[in-house]
Amino acid sequence: MGKNKAREKKEFRKAERAAAASSKDIQRDQNILKRKASSQRELVSFNAIHYLEQSDIENLDAIRRSLIEKIRTVERVNEHFQRDLRSVNSGLNSNRIKYALVVRIRNRSD
Repeated sequence: MGKNKAREKKEFRKAERAAAASSKDIQRDQNILKRKASSQRELVSFNAIHYLEQSDIENLDAIRRSLIEKIRTVERVNEHFQRDLRSVNSGLNSNRIKYALVVRIRNRSD
């Protein structure tokens, strides 16, 4: 009975660790969603600026839409990069992570 009890205890500890890791992931995802929600900004209508002509308003709206689209693209790339970094981080030591970051940043700047 001693071996079975030890095995059950070991499996229970393993399940506890998995549950703790899972709850950390859930908490991290909730924090990300909160940050995204708090970073949303209200768009101010350019019509409120009385001295602008309609063509200027349309140009500013087009520029804003373009910038918003580019920002969202950068955010998606950043999320993918962070996900890749976490997966690398889980299996490697910090010196290798620093090297991977430097190489990736250099490749992006070229």
